Amino acid sequence: MRRLIVIAALLAAACGSKSKQPSGDTEEPTGEEEEGGGDGPNLADVAPELDELNTEINSIRDLPSEERDVEACEMGKGLGRMIEDLTGAAPAGVDPATWDAGIDQMSESLDDLEGACPDKVDELDAAFTGILDALDALVETTQLNATGPAAE
Repeated sequence: MRRLIVIAALLAAACGSKSKQPSGDTEEPTGEEEEGGGDGPNLADVAPELDELNTEINSIRDLPSEERDVEACEMGKGLGRMIEDLTGAAPAGVDPATWDAGIDQMSESLDDLEGACPDKVDELDAAFTGILDALDALVETTQLNATGPAAE
């Protein structure tokens, strides 16, 4: 009997310790709030080519590693053209040297990716991570500093 009381007490404590959601907005943050850069400009408005590249790469970013590697290898040439289109196209307000350095870093990582495709798995992961890091930095600096589209 005593054992039954102890088990009941433990169950009650376990069930009672679950935190309840507060009333009101209970949705988890999706990260979309940051997509537009908060109060900054919309990426699609100030750097549509960068927005397109960001969308393309993010379409495979969270895939399982093996699947992501296959997809990254398949999209390599297209990414190269997209990255090339960004060269020298810094939006107004973004330091051209910072922009070009980010583009160069992505290009170098893409070269590493293409050299590793399809069977050098360790190198593939490192190269794809290099592309992601450079892209994320470029998106962030654009959202923080851009005041308008790139000059044509």
